[in-house]
Amino acid sequence: MKICSTFAIDAPKKAPTLLRGNFENCIKRTANLGFSCIEPQLNLCSDNIPDWGVIKKQCDEAGINIAAYATGSLYTKNGLSFISPDDSKIKELIDCLQLYINAAKVTGGKLIIGCVRGNIAGSGYSECEKKFADGLKKLLSRASDAGVTILIEAINRYENDYLATAAQLVGFIEKYSLKGLEILLDTFHMNIEEKSFLGAFKDAAKYLGHIHTSDNTRRVPGSGSLPWQQIIQTLREIGYNGALSFEAIVDGDENSEALQGLNFIKGIIDKTPDKNHEVLS
Repeated sequence: MKICSTFAIDAPKKAPTLLRGNFENCIKRTANLGFSCIEPQLNLCSDNIPDWGVIKKQCDEAGINIAAYATGSLYTKNGLSFISPDDSKIKELIDCLQLYINAAKVTGGKLIIGCVRGNIAGSGYSECEKKFADGLKKLLSRASDAGVTILIEAINRYENDYLATAAQLVGFIEKYSLKGLEILLDTFHMNIEEKSFLGAFKDAAKYLGHIHTSDNTRRVPGSGSLPWQQIIQTLREIGYNGALSFEAIVDGDENSEALQGLNFIKGIIDKTPDKNHEVLS
């Protein structure tokens, strides 16, 4: 398993992002702290789009890689979603997401679909679910052509009002034959929605492609009461070897809290060998 930082160029104080700053600075800080990879939280429809070749070179020189691109601000800031009643807005969203596909094609990394699914909020569930699936099929086709993997995140009911659990995502993927779509689970959301971490990770195992990690406080792992030994042991058992990405709120010094969480998780992983005695990378 690889431990991943998150960063945003500009984010509110209580936003769940580990680092803040420009791309180059956060790449260097991620590497210097000892993380293996980075998850940018960008708004490519509003931010200045960087030279992705330069970003790839900076990552290579720092010895890290981009694990995934987060896209939530397209919904929270731009108001775009897959279930908009305005079809032109859905097209705008998919065109914006193409910018992330273009980035990932050069730099590597998966593309996260989280809150851009939108909220049903009293609309017909079946109609909204189908509209979301139809939009994802278009996106998956574009991503497949570029060699990019799409992730769908289970998000708690207070932030998004449908597809909140691992089992629901598996059912959604299989109902609509969304081939190539992988699942992202987030320990903070799981703590709200799932009956057990063990059951949820096993439900999602064959599709699991990325994990967001924060404690029940939504701060870095080790700052709350989540059963991290059980979580890591379960991930070992199902053979998960992807990223554990710190999508966490930071109250104090970013570097200090990031390092605190990183050392905590590394300690848990080191104490939890898998059957093949995998070494932490």
